[in-house]
Amino acid sequence: MAKLRVRPSRFVMAAAFAGLMACAPTIRVHGFAPTAYEISQIVPGSSTRESVQALIGLPSSTGVMEDNAWYYVQTETSQYTFFAAKVIDRRVLAIEFSGDGRVASVNEYGLEDGRIINLQTRITVSEGAQLGILQQILANFGRIDASQFIGNEGR
Repeated sequence: MAKLRVRPSRFVMAAAFAGLMACAPTIRVHGFAPTAYEISQIVPGSSTRESVQALIGLPSSTGVMEDNAWYYVQTETSQYTFFAAKVIDRRVLAIEFSGDGRVASVNEYGLEDGRIINLQTRITVSEGAQLGILQQILANFGRIDASQFIGNEGR
């Protein structure tokens, strides 16, 4: 008796591959944090604002009341399809300057050093009604004129 071999069709294999790819998260990196080598080049007491700027660029943020600290923030998020993004890594490099513009201290922080906070909480509110897609489609039915579908030879 001969064995019957069933081979999956290419369509089934493509559908399975697409299904597996849909399960892969989308990883996004926002902001910038310097490498360990660049950080090692910053020497407290001798590095200045100008040398730090030349080495790693301008910061993501500065001190609130005075410009005595620079902060470089890098956040990595992971998102599966339509679910909310999750913060999976955050690096913050804080460089504090003394009164004469020299580096006083260099500190690195990560997720393990604190809690996750939303760095951007501003929301732009749009005016007017917020209609869903179905409401927008149905709302246009009363506005349709038959002349839109018939050729206008009078033009």
